[in-house]
Amino acid sequence: MLTKERIEEIRNELKNLKIRSSATSTVMTSPNKNEMPVGAKTYIEDLVGMIVYNYIGEIGSKYFDKGHEVEDASIGLYNRVFFKNYRKAVKPASNEYLKTQSCDIDDEEDDMIIDIKSPWTKKTFPKTKRQARKDAIKAGYDWQILSYQSIYKRKKGRIAFCFSETPEGLCQWEDQTLHTVNNEIVPEELLITSVDFDFDPIMEAQLFARVKLCRIYALEYFNEILKDHGFEE
Repeated sequence: MLTKERIEEIRNELKNLKIRSSATSTVMTSPNKNEMPVGAKTYIEDLVGMIVYNYIGEIGSKYFDKGHEVEDASIGLYNRVFFKNYRKAVKPASNEYLKTQSCDIDDEEDDMIIDIKSPWTKKTFPKTKRQARKDAIKAGYDWQILSYQSIYKRKKGRIAFCFSETPEGLCQWEDQTLHTVNNEIVPEELLITSVDFDFDPIMEAQLFARVKLCRIYALEYFNEILKDHGFEE
């Protein structure tokens, strides 16, 4: 039963809603506009639906699955090429507006967040920094790295595209030359392309402002659900 106590509990949650780092690009289309874009509204509607109806939305694709499965391999590749000893950061963190289960690498000594991306194929792997920056911005990774910098209070951010071989179970029907690497022909140094993003306080302010709009819209949408189902006060 949807009691008054539960309704108030949901409202309090929505008033203090925090956006996941991985979802920042979804809500940050048209960042200069002081209004909610369609994609952001859809995301918030889905989020409110999960809260009200108590379910977890499906997240998955072959690209997502690869990134998850080869994450350690890609970090290992980065370590070998740059003579580092990084490990996956496992420390959920948040600030007033944003949250994350963890970033990939939090380098406190260098004041840097490193986000590891594992491209699907060698064809989609960016071969130059110019291409890497273009791909990162197109995918919204610049907002994601900015959110990590905001949460962990780091001045520098790096997105490292690391090509690791695709698990056979994910690509068994595709041309395997797109997914495998012969290091005698292609050295590991050619399998990482990184691009750096300095912390941008203007982008952070835009992101915080958008989260505030998300909170307002989340409450409006929740009230619409209540009204349409006879829970008017």
